[in-house]
Amino acid sequence: MASYLFLMFHAEHKDGGIVLNERLCQAMAERHDVHLLSVGNHPDIPGVNVVPLLDDAVPEHRREEFESHTGTVGGYSEKIKIHLADRSPAELGLPSGPDGVDFVVGYSDVTGGAALWIRDRFYPEARVGAALTMDPEAVLAVHGKPELGRRRVERHREVFLESDVVLAHGVKTADDAKRIIGADEVGGARPPIHTFIPGNDVGGPPPPPRGRDDPFNVLMLGRMDDLNKGAVDGALAVQNMRRGGYADTRLTLLGTQNMDIDAFHAWLGEDLDADSREFVDIRDFTPSREEISAAIAEADVVLASPVSESYGLAYAECASAGTPVVATEGNGNGFASVLKDGRLVPPEVGAMLVIDDNGSTNHDNARMGTGPATRLKRFEVISAKLMDVHDNPDAYHQAALALQNELRNYSHRDAANGIHAAMEHVRDGGTQDTFQRPGGRIDRVTAVAHEGGGSGPGASRTHDRSSDAPRAMDLLGRGRPVNPPAARASEGASPGSLPPDTRNRAREERGSGIGD
Repeated sequence: MASYLFLMFHAEHKDGGIVLNERLCQAMAERHDVHLLSVGNHPDIPGVNVVPLLDDAVPEHRREEFESHTGTVGGYSEKIKIHLADRSPAELGLPSGPDGVDFVVGYSDVTGGAALWIRDRFYPEARVGAALTMDPEAVLAVHGKPELGRRRVERHREVFLESDVVLAHGVKTADDAKRIIGADEVGGARPPIHTFIPGNDVGGPPPPPRGRDDPFNVLMLGRMDDLNKGAVDGALAVQNMRRGGYADTRLTLLGTQNMDIDAFHAWLGEDLDADSREFVDIRDFTPSREEISAAIAEADVVLASPVSESYGLAYAECASAGTPVVATEGNGNGFASVLKDGRLVPPEVGAMLVIDDNGSTNHDNARMGTGPATRLKRFEVISAKLMDVHDNPDAYHQAALALQNELRNYSHRDAANGIHAAMEHVRDGGTQDTFQRPGGRIDRVTAVAHEGGGSGPGASRTHDRSSDAPRAMDLLGRGRPVNPPAARASEGASPGSLPPDTRNRAREERGSGIGD
Protein backbone atom coordinates (compact mmCIF):
# COMPACT_ATOMS: atom_id res chain seq x y z
CA MET A 1 0.00 0.00 0.00
CA ALA A 2 1.35 3.40 -1.01
CA SER A 3 0.69 6.83 0.45
CA TYR A 4 -0.72 9.54 -1.86
CA LEU A 5 -1.15 13.27 -1.32
CA PHE A 6 -3.47 15.09 -3.73
CA LEU A 7 -3.62 18.90 -3.88
CA MET A 8 -6.68 20.79 -5.07
CA PHE A 9 -9.08 23.62 -4.29
CA HIS A 10 -12.77 23.65 -3.51
CA ALA A 11 -15.28 25.50 -5.67
CA GLU A 12 -19.04 25.86 -5.35
CA HIS A 13 -19.57 24.79 -8.96
CA LYS A 14 -17.34 21.83 -9.77
CA ASP A 15 -15.64 21.75 -13.15
CA GLY A 16 -14.41 18.56 -14.75
CA GLY A 17 -10.98 18.79 -13.13
CA ILE A 18 -12.40 18.93 -9.61
CA VAL A 19 -14.83 16.07 -10.25
CA LEU A 20 -12.05 13.97 -11.77
CA ASN A 21 -9.75 14.63 -8.81
CA GLU A 22 -12.41 13.62 -6.30
CA ARG A 23 -13.23 10.40 -8.14
CA LEU A 24 -9.56 9.48 -8.44
CA CYS A 25 -8.99 10.11 -4.73
CA GLN A 26 -11.90 7.91 -3.74
CA ALA A 27 -10.91 5.10 -6.14
CA MET A 28 -7.26 5.29 -5.09
CA ALA A 29 -8.30 5.07 -1.43
CA GLU A 30 -9.69 1.57 -2.01
CA ARG A 31 -6.11 0.26 -2.07
CA HIS A 32 -3.89 3.04 -0.77
CA ASP A 33 -3.51 5.61 1.98
CA VAL A 34 -4.86 8.82 0.44
CA HIS A 35 -4.72 12.39 1.74
CA LEU A 36 -6.30 15.43 0.11
CA LEU A 37 -4.98 18.91 0.87
CA SER A 38 -7.65 21.41 -0.19
CA VAL A 39 -7.65 25.19 -0.36
CA GLY A 40 -11.10 25.78 1.06
CA ASN A 41 -13.46 23.64 3.10
CA HIS A 42 -13.79 20.61 0.88
CA PRO A 43 -16.58 18.07 1.53
CA ASP A 44 -15.62 14.68 2.87
CA ILE A 45 -14.66 11.92 0.42
CA PRO A 46 -15.15 8.32 1.57
CA GLY A 47 -11.88 6.72 2.62
CA VAL A 48 -9.85 9.91 2.13
CA ASN A 49 -8.18 12.05 4.80
CA VAL A 50 -9.42 15.50 3.70
CA VAL A 51 -7.34 18.35 5.16
CA PRO A 52 -8.92 21.76 4.47
CA LEU A 53 -6.77 24.88 4.42
CA LEU A 54 -9.03 27.71 5.58
CA ASP A 55 -8.38 31.41 5.12
CA ASP A 56 -8.88 32.23 8.77
CA ALA A 57 -5.99 29.89 9.68
CA VAL A 58 -3.47 32.12 7.88
CA PRO A 59 -1.24 33.94 10.41
CA GLU A 60 -1.73 37.68 10.57
CA HIS A 61 1.85 38.43 9.49
CA ARG A 62 1.28 36.47 6.26
CA ARG A 63 -2.25 37.63 5.46
CA GLU A 64 -1.32 40.48 3.10
CA GLU A 65 0.92 38.17 1.08
CA PHE A 66 -1.80 35.52 1.09
CA GLU A 67 -4.45 37.88 -0.27
CA SER A 68 -2.10 39.13 -2.98
CA HIS A 69 -2.26 35.75 -4.67
CA THR A 70 -6.04 35.72 -5.05
CA GLY A 71 -6.97 35.39 -8.71
CA THR A 72 -3.37 35.02 -9.95
CA VAL A 73 -1.89 32.27 -12.11
CA GLY A 74 -0.49 29.79 -9.63
CA GLY A 75 -2.23 31.57 -6.76
CA TYR A 76 -3.54 28.37 -5.20
CA SER A 77 -0.02 26.95 -5.07
CA GLU A 78 1.27 30.07 -3.37
CA LYS A 79 -1.55 29.95 -0.84
CA ILE A 80 -0.75 26.32 0.00
CA LYS A 81 2.89 27.28 0.57
CA ILE A 82 1.87 30.10 2.92
CA HIS A 83 -0.37 27.74 4.88
CA LEU A 84 2.54 25.33 5.36
CA ALA A 85 5.31 27.89 5.84
CA ASP A 86 5.00 27.87 9.65
CA ARG A 87 3.44 24.44 10.19
CA SER A 88 4.61 20.88 9.78
CA PRO A 89 2.58 18.24 7.93
CA ALA A 90 1.93 16.47 11.25
CA GLU A 91 0.28 19.60 12.65
CA LEU A 92 -2.20 19.44 9.78
CA GLY A 93 -2.86 15.73 10.13
CA LEU A 94 -0.64 14.64 7.23
CA PRO A 95 2.08 11.94 7.29
CA SER A 96 5.42 13.02 8.74
CA GLY A 97 8.97 12.06 7.86
CA PRO A 98 10.81 12.26 4.55
CA ASP A 99 9.29 8.98 3.40
CA GLY A 100 5.80 9.65 4.79
CA VAL A 101 4.32 10.17 1.32
CA ASP A 102 5.21 8.14 -1.77
CA PHE A 103 3.44 10.16 -4.43
CA VAL A 104 2.26 13.79 -4.60
CA VAL A 105 -0.26 14.76 -7.29
CA GLY A 106 -0.77 18.39 -8.24
CA TYR A 107 -2.77 19.96 -11.05
CA SER A 108 -0.74 21.79 -13.71
CA ASP A 109 -0.18 25.45 -12.84
CA VAL A 110 -2.99 25.45 -10.28
CA THR A 111 -1.51 23.26 -7.55
CA GLY A 112 1.45 21.72 -9.40
CA GLY A 113 3.88 24.28 -8.06
CA ALA A 114 2.83 23.50 -4.50
CA ALA A 115 3.25 19.76 -5.16
CA LEU A 116 6.88 20.33 -6.16
CA TRP A 117 7.48 22.58 -3.15
CA ILE A 118 5.95 20.07 -0.73
CA ARG A 119 8.10 17.28 -2.17
CA ASP A 120 11.28 19.32 -1.81
CA ARG A 121 10.45 20.64 1.66
CA PHE A 122 8.81 17.67 3.39
CA TYR A 123 8.90 14.47 1.32
CA PRO A 124 12.16 14.32 -0.68
CA GLU A 125 11.67 10.60 -1.40
CA ALA A 126 8.30 11.17 -3.08
CA ARG A 127 7.56 11.29 -6.80
CA VAL A 128 5.41 14.09 -8.22
CA GLY A 129 2.70 13.58 -10.80
CA ALA A 130 1.50 16.74 -12.55
CA ALA A 131 -2.01 16.32 -13.95
CA LEU A 132 -3.12 18.21 -17.05
CA THR A 133 -6.87 18.73 -17.34
CA MET A 134 -7.16 21.46 -20.00
CA ASP A 135 -5.26 23.21 -22.77
CA PRO A 136 -5.08 26.77 -21.39
CA GLU A 137 -3.92 28.34 -24.65
CA ALA A 138 -6.82 27.03 -26.74
CA VAL A 139 -9.52 27.57 -24.11
CA LEU A 140 -8.48 31.10 -23.17
CA ALA A 141 -8.12 32.08 -26.83
CA VAL A 142 -11.84 31.33 -27.24
CA HIS A 143 -12.53 33.81 -24.45
CA GLY A 144 -10.38 36.52 -26.02
CA LYS A 145 -7.53 36.13 -23.53
CA PRO A 146 -4.65 34.73 -25.59
CA GLU A 147 -1.95 36.45 -23.55
CA LEU A 148 -3.20 34.86 -20.33
CA GLY A 149 -3.26 31.54 -22.16
CA ARG A 150 0.37 31.92 -23.19
CA ARG A 151 1.42 32.85 -19.65
CA ARG A 152 -0.34 29.80 -18.27
CA VAL A 153 1.25 27.54 -20.87
CA GLU A 154 4.68 28.74 -19.75
CA ARG A 155 3.84 28.02 -16.13
CA HIS A 156 2.50 24.58 -17.09
CA ARG A 157 5.77 23.89 -18.87
CA GLU A 158 7.85 24.85 -15.83
CA VAL A 159 5.81 22.56 -13.59
CA PHE A 160 5.91 19.63 -16.01
CA LEU A 161 9.67 19.79 -16.53
CA GLU A 162 10.26 19.63 -12.77
CA SER A 163 7.79 16.78 -12.22
CA ASP A 164 8.48 13.05 -12.41
CA VAL A 165 5.50 12.19 -14.62
CA VAL A 166 2.70 14.05 -16.38
CA LEU A 167 -0.78 12.56 -15.96
CA ALA A 168 -2.93 13.23 -19.04
CA HIS A 169 -6.61 12.30 -19.11
CA GLY A 170 -7.21 11.16 -22.65
CA VAL A 171 -5.23 11.01 -25.86
CA LYS A 172 -5.71 14.68 -26.79
CA THR A 173 -4.40 15.81 -23.42
CA ALA A 174 -1.28 13.69 -23.90
CA ASP A 175 -0.76 15.52 -27.22
CA ASP A 176 -1.30 18.84 -25.45
CA ALA A 177 1.27 17.92 -22.80
CA LYS A 178 3.91 17.18 -25.44
CA ARG A 179 3.21 20.46 -27.19
CA ILE A 180 3.27 22.44 -23.93
CA ILE A 181 6.54 20.87 -22.82
CA GLY A 182 8.14 21.40 -26.24
CA ALA A 183 10.54 18.47 -25.91
CA ASP A 184 12.49 19.51 -29.00
CA GLU A 185 13.34 22.83 -27.36
CA VAL A 186 14.87 21.15 -24.33
CA GLY A 187 16.97 18.61 -26.17
CA GLY A 188 14.27 15.96 -26.20
CA ALA A 189 14.40 15.51 -22.44
CA ARG A 190 11.02 15.44 -20.72
CA PRO A 191 9.23 13.45 -18.04
CA PRO A 192 7.17 10.43 -19.09
CA ILE A 193 3.52 11.07 -19.91
CA HIS A 194 0.85 8.66 -18.69
CA THR A 195 -2.39 8.65 -20.68
CA PHE A 196 -5.32 7.51 -18.59
CA ILE A 197 -9.04 7.21 -19.25
CA PRO A 198 -11.21 8.81 -16.55
CA GLY A 199 -13.49 6.27 -14.93
CA ASN A 200 -17.04 5.67 -16.03
CA ASP A 201 -20.12 4.58 -14.10
CA VAL A 202 -21.60 2.40 -16.82
CA GLY A 203 -25.31 1.73 -16.45
CA GLY A 204 -27.61 -0.93 -17.81
CA PRO A 205 -29.10 -1.02 -21.30
CA PRO A 206 -30.71 2.29 -22.31
CA PRO A 207 -34.33 2.60 -23.47
CA PRO A 208 -35.00 1.49 -27.05
CA PRO A 209 -34.51 4.10 -29.77
CA ARG A 210 -37.29 6.56 -30.50
CA GLY A 211 -40.03 5.74 -32.93
CA ARG A 212 -39.94 7.60 -36.21
CA ASP A 213 -43.01 9.64 -35.28
CA ASP A 214 -41.71 10.62 -31.83
CA PRO A 215 -40.14 14.03 -31.09
CA PHE A 216 -36.38 14.20 -31.55
CA ASN A 217 -34.57 15.47 -28.44
CA VAL A 218 -31.01 16.81 -28.66
CA LEU A 219 -29.13 17.38 -25.40
CA MET A 220 -26.07 19.51 -24.68
CA LEU A 221 -24.78 19.65 -21.12
CA GLY A 222 -21.96 21.15 -19.12
CA ARG A 223 -21.22 24.85 -18.61
CA MET A 224 -23.49 25.87 -21.44
CA ASP A 225 -23.01 29.61 -20.95
CA ASP A 226 -19.27 29.12 -21.52
CA LEU A 227 -18.56 30.33 -25.06
CA ASN A 228 -16.17 27.40 -25.53
CA LYS A 229 -18.90 24.77 -25.18
CA GLY A 230 -20.56 25.46 -28.52
CA ALA A 231 -24.15 26.10 -27.45
CA VAL A 232 -24.72 28.73 -30.15
CA ASP A 233 -23.62 26.41 -32.95
CA GLY A 234 -25.81 23.68 -31.46
CA ALA A 235 -28.84 25.97 -31.42
CA LEU A 236 -28.14 27.11 -34.99
CA ALA A 237 -27.89 23.47 -36.08
CA VAL A 238 -31.27 22.61 -34.56
CA GLN A 239 -32.83 25.73 -36.11
CA ASN A 240 -31.38 24.59 -39.44
CA MET A 241 -32.93 21.14 -39.00
CA ARG A 242 -36.35 22.51 -38.16
CA ARG A 243 -36.34 24.69 -41.28
CA GLY A 244 -35.26 21.74 -43.37
CA GLY A 245 -38.27 19.63 -42.48
CA TYR A 246 -37.27 18.29 -39.06
CA ALA A 247 -39.83 20.33 -37.13
CA ASP A 248 -40.02 17.74 -34.34
CA THR A 249 -36.47 18.55 -33.17
CA ARG A 250 -35.85 20.26 -29.84
CA LEU A 251 -32.68 21.20 -27.98
CA THR A 252 -32.05 21.05 -24.23
CA LEU A 253 -29.12 23.06 -22.81
CA LEU A 254 -28.43 21.79 -19.29
CA GLY A 255 -25.98 23.60 -17.06
CA THR A 256 -26.08 27.39 -17.27
CA GLN A 257 -24.17 28.86 -14.32
CA ASN A 258 -23.37 32.53 -14.88
CA MET A 259 -26.41 33.75 -16.84
CA ASP A 260 -30.07 33.60 -15.95
CA ILE A 261 -32.31 31.85 -18.43
CA ASP A 262 -33.82 35.02 -19.94
CA ALA A 263 -30.34 36.46 -20.51
CA PHE A 264 -29.25 33.20 -22.09
CA HIS A 265 -32.17 33.26 -24.53
CA ALA A 266 -31.29 36.86 -25.38
CA TRP A 267 -27.68 35.81 -26.01
CA LEU A 268 -28.79 33.05 -28.37
CA GLY A 269 -31.10 35.53 -30.08
CA GLU A 270 -28.08 37.48 -31.30
CA ASP A 271 -27.42 34.62 -33.74
CA LEU A 272 -30.77 32.92 -34.26
CA ASP A 273 -33.42 34.21 -36.61
CA ALA A 274 -36.22 32.60 -34.59
CA ASP A 275 -37.12 32.95 -30.92
CA SER A 276 -35.02 30.33 -29.19
CA ARG A 277 -37.85 29.67 -26.72
CA GLU A 278 -39.72 27.94 -29.54
CA PHE A 279 -37.32 24.99 -29.57
CA VAL A 280 -34.61 25.46 -26.91
CA ASP A 281 -35.12 24.44 -23.27
CA ILE A 282 -32.46 26.10 -21.10
CA ARG A 283 -31.96 24.66 -17.62
CA ASP A 284 -29.86 25.92 -14.75
CA PHE A 285 -26.87 24.03 -13.40
CA THR A 286 -27.93 21.25 -11.07
CA PRO A 287 -25.88 19.09 -8.70
CA SER A 288 -28.68 16.50 -8.70
CA ARG A 289 -27.53 13.24 -10.23
CA GLU A 290 -31.20 12.26 -10.61
CA GLU A 291 -31.99 15.32 -12.75
CA ILE A 292 -28.90 14.84 -14.88
CA SER A 293 -29.59 11.13 -15.39
CA ALA A 294 -33.21 11.88 -16.33
CA ALA A 295 -32.11 14.44 -18.94
CA ILE A 296 -29.67 11.96 -20.45
CA ALA A 297 -32.34 9.23 -20.55
CA GLU A 298 -34.79 11.58 -22.30
CA ALA A 299 -32.28 12.50 -25.00
CA ASP A 300 -32.18 10.80 -28.37
CA VAL A 301 -28.68 12.12 -28.97
CA VAL A 302 -26.11 14.15 -27.05
CA LEU A 303 -24.20 16.79 -29.01
CA ALA A 304 -20.61 17.45 -27.91
CA SER A 305 -19.50 20.49 -29.92
CA PRO A 306 -16.93 22.44 -27.90
CA VAL A 307 -14.37 24.59 -29.67
CA SER A 308 -11.66 22.99 -27.53
CA GLU A 309 -12.07 20.32 -24.86
CA SER A 310 -9.38 18.23 -23.19
CA TYR A 311 -11.65 15.28 -22.51
CA GLY A 312 -15.30 15.95 -21.67
CA LEU A 313 -16.40 14.02 -18.59
CA ALA A 314 -20.04 14.95 -19.26
CA TYR A 315 -19.92 13.31 -22.70
CA ALA A 316 -18.38 10.15 -21.28
CA GLU A 317 -21.16 10.06 -18.68
CA CYS A 318 -23.78 10.19 -21.43
CA ALA A 319 -22.03 7.49 -23.43
CA SER A 320 -21.81 5.33 -20.30
CA ALA A 321 -25.60 5.56 -20.05
CA GLY A 322 -25.92 4.18 -23.57
CA THR A 323 -27.17 7.39 -25.16
CA PRO A 324 -25.70 8.17 -28.61
CA VAL A 325 -23.07 10.92 -28.38
CA VAL A 326 -21.91 12.68 -31.55
CA ALA A 327 -18.78 14.79 -31.18
CA THR A 328 -17.28 17.50 -33.36
CA GLU A 329 -13.51 17.68 -33.69
CA GLY A 330 -13.40 21.48 -33.41
CA ASN A 331 -9.96 22.78 -32.53
CA GLY A 332 -9.38 19.66 -30.46
CA ASN A 333 -12.10 17.68 -28.73
CA GLY A 334 -10.76 15.07 -26.34
CA PHE A 335 -13.85 12.91 -26.50
CA ALA A 336 -13.71 12.86 -30.30
CA SER A 337 -10.06 11.82 -30.00
CA VAL A 338 -11.09 8.89 -27.80
CA LEU A 339 -13.72 7.88 -30.35
CA LYS A 340 -11.10 7.95 -33.13
CA ASP A 341 -8.50 5.92 -31.23
CA GLY A 342 -8.72 2.28 -32.32
CA ARG A 343 -7.11 1.11 -29.09
CA LEU A 344 -10.17 2.35 -27.21
CA VAL A 345 -13.15 2.22 -29.56
CA PRO A 346 -13.86 0.00 -32.60
CA PRO A 347 -13.09 2.12 -35.68
CA GLU A 348 -16.51 1.60 -37.26
CA VAL A 349 -18.19 2.88 -34.10
CA GLY A 350 -15.95 5.91 -33.77
CA ALA A 351 -16.45 6.79 -37.44
CA MET A 352 -20.22 6.97 -36.97
CA LEU A 353 -20.04 9.21 -33.92
CA VAL A 354 -17.36 11.76 -34.90
CA ILE A 355 -18.38 14.90 -36.81
CA ASP A 356 -15.66 16.19 -39.13
CA ASP A 357 -16.04 19.97 -38.92
CA ASN A 358 -12.48 20.67 -40.04
CA GLY A 359 -12.33 23.82 -42.16
CA SER A 360 -15.84 25.01 -41.27
CA THR A 361 -16.45 28.31 -39.49
CA ASN A 362 -18.43 28.70 -36.29
CA HIS A 363 -20.92 31.38 -35.31
CA ASP A 364 -18.08 33.81 -34.57
CA ASN A 365 -16.52 33.13 -37.98
CA ALA A 366 -13.60 31.25 -36.40
CA ARG A 367 -12.28 28.40 -38.53
CA MET A 368 -12.21 24.94 -36.97
CA GLY A 369 -9.18 22.68 -37.22
CA THR A 370 -6.04 23.16 -39.27
CA GLY A 371 -7.25 22.14 -42.72
CA PRO A 372 -8.13 24.45 -45.60
CA ALA A 373 -11.20 26.60 -45.16
CA THR A 374 -14.45 25.39 -46.66
CA ARG A 375 -17.59 27.34 -47.46
CA LEU A 376 -19.47 25.44 -44.79
CA LYS A 377 -20.73 26.91 -41.58
CA ARG A 378 -20.14 24.67 -38.60
CA PHE A 379 -23.84 24.50 -37.75
CA GLU A 380 -24.52 23.07 -41.23
CA VAL A 381 -22.05 20.24 -40.61
CA ILE A 382 -23.56 19.53 -37.19
CA SER A 383 -27.14 19.61 -38.45
CA ALA A 384 -26.32 17.12 -41.21
CA LYS A 385 -25.06 14.63 -38.64
CA LEU A 386 -28.09 15.22 -36.41
CA MET A 387 -30.37 14.59 -39.38
CA ASP A 388 -28.58 11.29 -39.91
CA VAL A 389 -29.15 10.31 -36.29
CA HIS A 390 -32.81 11.34 -36.61
CA ASP A 391 -33.29 9.22 -39.74
CA ASN A 392 -31.34 6.17 -38.53
CA PRO A 393 -32.19 5.71 -34.84
CA ASP A 394 -31.56 1.95 -34.79
CA ALA A 395 -28.05 2.21 -36.22
CA TYR A 396 -27.00 4.92 -33.76
CA HIS A 397 -28.62 3.04 -30.89
CA GLN A 398 -26.44 0.03 -31.73
CA ALA A 399 -23.36 2.25 -32.04
CA ALA A 400 -24.13 3.68 -28.59
CA LEU A 401 -24.47 0.18 -27.13
CA ALA A 402 -21.12 -0.82 -28.64
CA LEU A 403 -19.43 2.28 -27.14
CA GLN A 404 -21.08 1.66 -23.77
CA ASN A 405 -19.70 -1.89 -23.86
CA GLU A 406 -16.15 -0.58 -24.42
CA LEU A 407 -16.44 1.91 -21.55
CA ARG A 408 -17.13 -0.95 -19.13
CA ASN A 409 -13.40 -1.66 -19.36
CA TYR A 410 -12.53 1.76 -17.89
CA SER A 411 -13.88 2.20 -14.36
CA HIS A 412 -12.73 4.71 -11.74
CA ARG A 413 -10.81 1.87 -10.09
CA ASP A 414 -9.16 1.02 -13.40
CA ALA A 415 -8.04 4.63 -13.84
CA ALA A 416 -6.59 4.68 -10.32
CA ASN A 417 -4.84 1.35 -10.81
CA GLY A 418 -3.33 2.52 -14.09
CA ILE A 419 -2.07 5.76 -12.55
CA HIS A 420 -0.52 3.85 -9.67
CA ALA A 421 1.20 1.47 -12.08
CA ALA A 422 2.56 4.46 -14.03
CA MET A 423 3.80 6.14 -10.84
CA GLU A 424 5.56 2.96 -9.76
CA HIS A 425 7.03 2.64 -13.23
CA VAL A 426 8.61 6.08 -12.84
CA ARG A 427 9.73 5.41 -9.26
CA ASP A 428 11.53 2.29 -10.53
CA GLY A 429 13.43 4.36 -13.07
CA GLY A 430 11.14 3.98 -16.09
CA THR A 431 11.35 6.71 -18.70
CA GLN A 432 8.81 5.45 -21.24
CA ASP A 433 5.39 6.95 -21.74
CA THR A 434 2.54 4.73 -20.58
CA PHE A 435 -1.01 4.23 -21.83
CA GLN A 436 -3.94 2.81 -19.87
CA ARG A 437 -5.54 -0.30 -21.27
CA PRO A 438 -8.68 -2.21 -20.22
CA GLY A 439 -8.83 -3.22 -16.58
CA GLY A 440 -6.23 -0.67 -15.47
CA ARG A 441 -3.17 -2.37 -16.95
CA ILE A 442 -0.72 -0.14 -18.80
CA ASP A 443 1.25 -0.38 -22.01
CA ARG A 444 4.74 1.04 -22.06
CA VAL A 445 4.95 3.09 -25.21
CA THR A 446 8.29 2.65 -26.92
CA ALA A 447 7.58 4.19 -30.31
CA VAL A 448 5.80 7.52 -30.20
CA ALA A 449 4.65 8.82 -33.58
CA HIS A 450 2.41 11.64 -32.70
CA GLU A 451 1.17 14.57 -34.72
CA GLY A 452 -1.79 15.68 -32.66
CA GLY A 453 -5.43 15.53 -33.59
CA GLY A 454 -6.13 12.62 -31.31
CA SER A 455 -3.51 10.20 -32.60
CA GLY A 456 -2.39 9.56 -29.04
CA PRO A 457 0.91 8.25 -27.77
CA GLY A 458 2.14 5.32 -29.74
CA ALA A 459 -0.58 5.68 -32.33
CA SER A 460 1.70 4.31 -35.04
CA ARG A 461 1.55 0.92 -33.37
CA THR A 462 -1.14 -1.44 -34.52
CA HIS A 463 -3.24 -3.00 -31.81
CA ASP A 464 -4.39 -6.55 -32.46
CA ARG A 465 -7.99 -6.60 -31.25
CA SER A 466 -8.55 -10.26 -32.11
CA SER A 467 -8.38 -11.29 -28.46
CA ASP A 468 -10.69 -8.54 -27.25
CA ALA A 469 -14.29 -9.15 -26.20
CA PRO A 470 -16.60 -9.79 -29.19
CA ARG A 471 -18.08 -6.65 -30.65
CA ALA A 472 -21.77 -6.02 -30.17
CA MET A 473 -22.30 -5.74 -33.92
CA ASP A 474 -20.80 -4.78 -37.23
CA LEU A 475 -21.89 -1.22 -37.94
CA LEU A 476 -20.38 -0.88 -41.39
CA GLY A 477 -22.88 -0.22 -44.10
CA ARG A 478 -25.63 1.04 -41.82
CA GLY A 479 -27.17 4.47 -42.05
CA ARG A 480 -25.97 7.24 -44.31
CA PRO A 481 -22.32 7.97 -45.08
CA VAL A 482 -20.44 8.69 -41.89
CA ASN A 483 -19.91 12.41 -42.53
CA PRO A 484 -22.27 13.56 -45.28
CA PRO A 485 -22.35 17.34 -44.71
CA ALA A 486 -19.68 18.38 -47.20
CA ALA A 487 -21.51 16.96 -50.19
CA ARG A 488 -24.97 17.91 -49.04
CA ALA A 489 -24.38 21.40 -47.73
CA SER A 490 -22.15 22.52 -50.57
CA GLU A 491 -24.85 21.72 -53.11
CA GLY A 492 -27.08 24.27 -51.43
CA ALA A 493 -30.32 22.46 -52.30
CA SER A 494 -30.48 19.69 -49.72
CA PRO A 495 -33.03 19.60 -46.89
CA GLY A 496 -31.87 21.43 -43.81
CA SER A 497 -29.45 23.76 -45.59
CA LEU A 498 -29.99 27.50 -45.23
CA PRO A 499 -28.59 30.28 -47.40
CA PRO A 500 -25.47 31.84 -45.86
CA ASP A 501 -26.37 34.11 -43.00
CA THR A 502 -24.30 37.20 -43.67
CA ARG A 503 -25.39 38.68 -40.35
CA ASN A 504 -23.34 35.97 -38.64
CA ARG A 505 -20.28 36.27 -40.87
CA ALA A 506 -19.08 39.76 -39.96
CA ARG A 507 -18.99 39.88 -36.21
CA GLU A 508 -15.33 40.52 -35.43
CA GLU A 509 -16.27 43.71 -33.67
CA ARG A 510 -18.39 41.87 -31.12
CA GLY A 511 -16.78 40.79 -27.85
CA SER A 512 -16.24 37.16 -26.98
CA GLY A 513 -19.30 37.05 -24.72
CA ILE A 514 -19.07 34.52 -21.93
CA GLY A 515 -15.71 34.53 -20.25
CA ASP A 516 -14.75 38.16 -20.98
